[in-house]
Amino acid sequence: MRKNVDPKSSFIIVAMLSVVILGCVYFFGFKKLEENADRLVSENNQLRTRIESLKTYYDTEAQNKADIETMSKDIDVIYSKYAGDVRQEDGIYEALEMSGASGIQYSSIGFGGNVPIKSISAETVQAAGLEKYQDAISFNRFDVTYDGVVGYNELKDLVNSLQNNDYDLAIGSLSFTGNDQALLQGTSLISFYSVSGIGAEYKEPPVTSYEVGTDNLFGFTFIEKEEEEE
Repeated sequence: MRKNVDPKSSFIIVAMLSVVILGCVYFFGFKKLEENADRLVSENNQLRTRIESLKTYYDTEAQNKADIETMSKDIDVIYSKYAGDVRQEDGIYEALEMSGASGIQYSSIGFGGNVPIKSISAETVQAAGLEKYQDAISFNRFDVTYDGVVGYNELKDLVNSLQNNDYDLAIGSLSFTGNDQALLQGTSLISFYSVSGIGAEYKEPPVTSYEVGTDNLFGFTFIEKEEEEE
């Protein structure tokens, strides 16, 4: 037998089917459109931020170039104060300078080595875009210890000689105590600084060359006496 569906039941069925269809449309259609819209909004916001950043860079480009040029000159000035290397010869020459200024009598001189205290990798240097600097840069310290005996006033002269110096150096420490001869005996730690990787050349200390040879092994100057007249 065929059973007839009354109009009320038909309405309910149609309404339920409509809800199901609308739900499917929402979840499979509108929801996807909503997700795409959210994605487009997010991308649009990112593009706006990028545009604002580029606009700021463009507006300040001239000033940035001027600042970079000024900074490059400042870097050159700073680097020009440093030697490309420090060696034992420099420590010995400084010992002569301090001795000449204070009359200190050395018992020993100890040399350390060039120790990097700050390094900049070649990749970082090259990323800066400065044509003069392409290699890794290293800021180095060379420590020298001077043990000796000196007078009190002469010690002040020694310190003054370090302040008026051609080297880029610093006093690491001064440790002196009095002895039985009313003199000060102790150690001075002097740190020399240099920068490698900037193309700076090593400059040898201005020490006068010592003339040697078999004719005059010890470099004496002989003065001939004139013959006395009768």
